[in-house]
Amino acid sequence: MGLALNFTKCEVIQSHEVDLPAPLDSFTVTPSDEACLLGAPLSAGGALEIALEKRCSELSLGLSRLTDLSKHDAIILFRSSLSSSTLLHTLRCFPCFPV
Repeated sequence: MGLALNFTKCEVIQSHEVDLPAPLDSFTVTPSDEACLLGAPLSAGGALEIALEKRCSELSLGLSRLTDLSKHDAIILFRSSLSSSTLLHTLRCFPCFPV
C-alpha cells in the first residue's frame, strides 16, 4: 500500500517555462492564468472567462427550459438549482485582491 498517482490526471501550474525534474516531467503543464482549483479560477486571466461563460451558458439553457413548466415550479427550480450554486461558488472563490 502507499500513494499511487495517476500521472494522466496530474497537473503542474507554472507561470513561466521551467525544466521539471524526472517525476514531474510527465505531468500536464497548465499556465497560471488558465488554472482552476475545484472549479474556481485561480487568476483573472482566461480561467475566469471560461468559468463564467460556462456558468452563464448553463443558466441560459436552464432558463430556456423553464418555459415548459408552470410558473410556480419554474420559480422554485430556478431559485434552488440551475447552476446558481456553482456560479456563487465560482464568484466566492475567485481571488478579489490585486496581484
